[in-house]
Amino acid sequence: MPNQQKISKVQLVGGLGNQLFCYAFGRYLEKSRGHSVVFDTSEINRGFTKHSVSILTVSLEGEFKNIREELGKLLYWVRRISFAIQARAAWVKAPKYLWPSYTAEQVGWDQKHEEIPEGHTFRGYFASLRYFTWLRDNDEGFTISLKTPSVFYEENKKVLEASDFLSLHVRRGDYVGMEDVFGLVGRDYFLNGIRTLKEMGARWNRIAVFSDDLAIARVLLEGALEGERVIFIDPPAGTDDAESMALMTLASCHVISNSSFSLWGAVLSQAGDFVIAPEPWSKGMPMPVDLLPSSWTRKNADFL
Repeated sequence: MPNQQKISKVQLVGGLGNQLFCYAFGRYLEKSRGHSVVFDTSEINRGFTKHSVSILTVSLEGEFKNIREELGKLLYWVRRISFAIQARAAWVKAPKYLWPSYTAEQVGWDQKHEEIPEGHTFRGYFASLRYFTWLRDNDEGFTISLKTPSVFYEENKKVLEASDFLSLHVRRGDYVGMEDVFGLVGRDYFLNGIRTLKEMGARWNRIAVFSDDLAIARVLLEGALEGERVIFIDPPAGTDDAESMALMTLASCHVISNSSFSLWGAVLSQAGDFVIAPEPWSKGMPMPVDLLPSSWTRKNADFL
């Protein structure tokens, strides 16, 4: 068994899309940098976001541990204080000896991420596809494989697999109320995205609309999809969000929102370059480095 002091821990944070960014980074550390990695699930599913989904419902390689449960609430709290001190005061040495940590300054790719030695706890979003691209190019890629798919998933999978379809994602949820930061993608973006895909030669037999607020999505798209066969994917209450992402991966082309959720749905599909993404990605935040593939087509986000 490897020395515990030399095990790197990668904290998984946010909703499923952000958790997958962290996971891809941790796998990159394993496969490219030779780290022994444990994925820390302590910070997911704790009410910090409106997403209740956990990466643990998906079959992925690696060792996953809830460090918070292992240490106990008090010691875990002390550990977090140690991380905060290290992030803010590089000259303080004592906390580093007990729990060495690295807190990412950049949301996306940063060369510093890869230069930190083994044995640290890595904290951040690591929102860059550079890590997944390396894994895929070296035959270490991964897919969304559900551990216990529901009847809802199996029924919709059967319908969607019957013919080519376009996945269209309308992101609202916790973006509402913070639209000056994230931005709410508008109606014209989706219309232009569909039109551009047709000009690129993409073909589909139906459009599957995914959203965390289907009522809003129906109003936003009312009259915009005339002449198309449209299905609104409406998961029953309590359904794992990973199932919707898994259904997205079956699509032959995508119009995604400014959301890591539909971003991964497109990345893990066979759509190739038939993906439309909003530009700018966020209304009030800079674009993370290497967040999106350069081959994807960007269209004006038409923020509301």
